[in-house]
Amino acid sequence: MNKPGDNKENVWKEYIRRDAIQQSDEELESLLLQDDESLEAYITALTSLEHELPNLLDQKRFTDKVMKSLPIDELGPKVSSLPKWPRKWSRHPLFHYVIAASVTVILMSCGLFDFLTFGAEQVIHQTDRPSISQQLLDKTSGWIDKLKP
Repeated sequence: MNKPGDNKENVWKEYIRRDAIQQSDEELESLLLQDDESLEAYITALTSLEHELPNLLDQKRFTDKVMKSLPIDELGPKVSSLPKWPRKWSRHPLFHYVIAASVTVILMSCGLFDFLTFGAEQVIHQTDRPSISQQLLDKTSGWIDKLKP
């Protein structure tokens, strides 16, 4: 008997026909999920055996039956059939805003922000030179004063 690595298409043809194969269905199905080459070989085998496989008489009924047998979790929530559960209060955005505002008020009342800006003020006002924007403003106003008649 062939292993999936030897001649994949023949193994998948045997699997589709339900002939005796060495691997279990679980092994082959996990191989389909994990290996792209195996999936490609399976699709090729399925396509080549299409004329041997029976036709589906009522395709819509079959599809509906399969869809009803699937668990709801895998299909995702159905908007019309599932009840709308209220969100937990801890997941509401307003809860997060209240927490953030409370923490900010606590930090402000402790003077933490004043303590953080204390060092920054020393760095900013380190020199006696006017700022660059003040220098530009002075030069511009001097230039405009020269233009006046």
